[in-house]
Amino acid sequence: MTITREKMDDLAGLYQFELTDEEKDLLLKDFADLEEDLALFEAIDTEGVEPMVYPFEDETSYLREDDQIQVLALDQVLENAPERKDSYFVVPKVVE
Repeated sequence: MTITREKMDDLAGLYQFELTDEEKDLLLKDFADLEEDLALFEAIDTEGVEPMVYPFEDETSYLREDDQIQVLALDQVLENAPERKDSYFVVPKVVE
């Protein structure tokens, strides 16, 4: 899809901002450069290349086992809380 001044004006109107003619010229040049770069990817011959899910032949996973190492008692967790109610921290309301 080629970006035109008209398309840019439509999008600017939808998103409620204004572009100067200079900004439009810069954006049009940037989009043209981007389309040129993307055309390079489209020119690559991928015939016979299977799609990959991972960039490596074997799936890699460096996650450790989820072993319980140390668990704090609820009283230890809440002992430094400025204010608490039952087993919860009390914090100021931030959303109306």
